[in-house]
Amino acid sequence: MEGLAGVLTVLVTLLCFVGGCFIGGWLARRQAGHTAWTMEDEIRWWVKLVKGR
Repeated sequence: MEGLAGVLTVLVTLLCFVGGCFIGGWLARRQAGHTAWTMEDEIRWWVKLVKGR
């Protein structure tokens, strides 16, 4: 059971980190004046960034 708890901890940590990247980027763009920027735009931007590499 301890192994499962460790795996779940790592998965939740990664999920929170990735979610934080999306939300943080979206909030930063909104504060910079891009008020029409949506969460869908942010996700598309991240997908484009990852596919470009």
